Amino acid sequence: MDDKETLTSLRTTVLEKYKTLSNELHTLDDTLKQIIKEENESEEHTTINDKITPDELLKLIRELELKISVAGTLVKGSVYSLILQRYSQNNQGNKK
Repeated sequence: MDDKETLTSLRTTVLEKYKTLSNELHTLDDTLKQIIKEENESEEHTTINDKITPDELLKLIRELELKISVAGTLVKGSVYSLILQRYSQNNQGNKK
């Protein structure tokens, strides 16, 4: 083997991460298919018009993602505000 044929450790790590990502995406796909199947088979969704389509599920997931993002941003802002407030209090206490 020459140098061109061998993989560096970085390349090996990247390939392993891609493999892990691929497996996770396949698992997510299977889970979403199972959710759709269960929803479509449930008693609540007895008519064709009530069935959840993949597009509707995607829309619901995007809405949830947005809510989680907003909540995460608010938590980060609150934590940052508390840190600044304590830092300010410590500086005022040291000056006295």
